[in-house]
Amino acid sequence: MSVNSKEIAVRAGVSQATVSRVLNNKPNVREETRQRILRVIEEMGYYPNAEARSLVTKKTTRIGLVV
Repeated sequence: MSVNSKEIAVRAGVSQATVSRVLNNKPNVREETRQRILRVIEEMGYYPNAEARSLVTKKTTRIGLVV
């Protein structure tokens, strides 16, 4: 089963917004917190879900082909 940002937030003891900031490499996160979240991400085997991301951004890298 895949890991989501809510589960990472709970395990790291931070908010989901903080996890999002780290995943998107945004500022305003203390380095200690950033390292803790990155450690949890690695331990839990998180990887971004491209399809879920495309639902949020409304962009995709897929091309449809009709023959």
